[in-house]
Amino acid sequence: MIFASPGWLWLLLSVPLVYVVFMLDLKKRRVLLHAFAEVVVWKTIMPGYDPKARKRKAGLWLLAFMFAVLAMARPQWGEHEETLKTTGLDIMIALDVSNSMEVEDVVPSRLKKSKHLVRTMLDRLRGDRVGVVAFAASSYVACPLTTDLEYVYEVIDTLGPKSVSSQGTDIGIAIETAARSLVRGAEDTGEASRVIILISDGEDHEAQAVEGAKKLKEAGVKLFVLGVGTQKGGPIPVRDPNGQMHGYKRDREGGSVVSSFWPDALMKVAGAAGGKYWNVTPAEDELTELMGEMGALNRSEFAERKMVIREERFYIPLAVSVLLLLVEISIALRAVRNRGMAGLMMAVIVCAGGPVVAHAAQAPLDVYIENNKGLKEFSEGRIEEAKKHFGSAQAMAPEMDELEFNHGVVKYKGGDMEGAALSFDKAAKGASAKGDKALAGKSFYNLGGTLGQKGDFENALKSYLGALGMAREMKDVQLEKDTRKNIELLIRKQQEQQKQDKQDKQDKKDKKDKQDKQEQQKDEKDKKDEQEKKQEDKKENKEYQDHSKQRQREFKSQKMSKEDADRVMAELSAREKELQQKQKKQRAGARATDKDW
Repeated sequence: MIFASPGWLWLLLSVPLVYVVFMLDLKKRRVLLHAFAEVVVWKTIMPGYDPKARKRKAGLWLLAFMFAVLAMARPQWGEHEETLKTTGLDIMIALDVSNSMEVEDVVPSRLKKSKHLVRTMLDRLRGDRVGVVAFAASSYVACPLTTDLEYVYEVIDTLGPKSVSSQGTDIGIAIETAARSLVRGAEDTGEASRVIILISDGEDHEAQAVEGAKKLKEAGVKLFVLGVGTQKGGPIPVRDPNGQMHGYKRDREGGSVVSSFWPDALMKVAGAAGGKYWNVTPAEDELTELMGEMGALNRSEFAERKMVIREERFYIPLAVSVLLLLVEISIALRAVRNRGMAGLMMAVIVCAGGPVVAHAAQAPLDVYIENNKGLKEFSEGRIEEAKKHFGSAQAMAPEMDELEFNHGVVKYKGGDMEGAALSFDKAAKGASAKGDKALAGKSFYNLGGTLGQKGDFENALKSYLGALGMAREMKDVQLEKDTRKNIELLIRKQQEQQKQDKQDKQDKKDKKDKQDKQEQQKDEKDKKDEQEKKQEDKKENKEYQDHSKQRQREFKSQKMSKEDADRVMAELSAREKELQQKQKKQRAGARATDKDW
């Protein structure tokens, strides 16, 4: 046997002290009774009085307290095996490690601030796979996608300007490398969202970033950009292998290089990918918004793993404690003080027992708070705010079907029918698997309405039938009534749509016949014009051939003089020199960039 919460056992040390207090109280009462009357007359003036009753009550109360403490310590023995599914996102972090990230306009430096931000974000992730791409003028995968976040921590700590041999800044190649890593590392397990988090100062010396961001949007990859730095910028420190600074970086002319922060460039990259951009602040409040955005994305199952779960046995000492308290209450002559303490003990047992029973089924307090905030914002009509809170709650507890259902509602209100249908479908399947018929019925009902809005009448009808089945099992009359009504409306709407489609098809056919007739008339006219043109071309070609033969005869009869030949050769030589000069200028203009920061 082991205890899951052994800290509660320290309360047992108070039992001897409480026992001494009880004994002193009993002694005080006996002294008062002796002062009031002799022992021999106690039974006469107090019929039925049992001087040992208080001692028995005290003993029972102490035993009940001890068993209650044992229950709160959660004794466990026996075990069983459970299969847990890992769900999450595929996230690639593209971290700028160019020399400009060593600038200290952000405390302690741009790179160190970025690393701290990444570590804080990793602490908040649950179940997601994370990879890292380090980049400067070139890029490489420092860490492939993995759920081992401890390894990601270690990789982040080792990154620096010396991690990439080719210095400079090329955001475009970083985006391309991260996107390839997502494709190679992804698992074909469903509608998983892929995310790239780009962290840079925006000083891009190339021009491929926006094009790369557009390709991400086409591929369905979400891009979130975090800009680190200040508008003022600063010089780039130069350090030796021991980390000691011995000056600042200089350009070819010997001037000090001042690295600037380019938030506008980063905003363009984020906008081209349909993502979002944030400036990194000292308080790192932007992380909350980022986690909310990622929490709203679809998660998929990565893998299954089996865990050995120990059997909870807290209810055994808890039941003994309750029985002892009931016996203590049943004993006559209980003091008011004891009644108060017994009532307090019951309250402690109930309060301590609740969370223990629900530790595997209920949401943590922070999830509960975020969900309630979302419900409040939704009731007041602030859909975007509600979406953020629901997203944060779901990021903390992605396995809760209630949060998936809530997310579907805000997506529906926001006009995202695809996302709403996906969320309702997940909530319905998850609730059905867990036997939560009430949530499954609501999810099927909302899924039917969403699919009906999209025009997918067949699947909408299937969803409504699922809701109808759940309503019958729960004997939920109102849900059954609403579902039947919506099924009738859906069938009527489907019939109207079929009628409209038939009319549209006929109109389209008439229009096509008319166009075909017009094209046929046009083809006949073009054919006639083409024949006339061929006859004219034939006539002109004959005249041209006659004229060419005449000119050839004239040219053969002419002879080039020596002066004319020299003049032609001089002109050809001049043109060749001019062409060589032009090629030299072109080669001189194609220089490699000398910005290695």
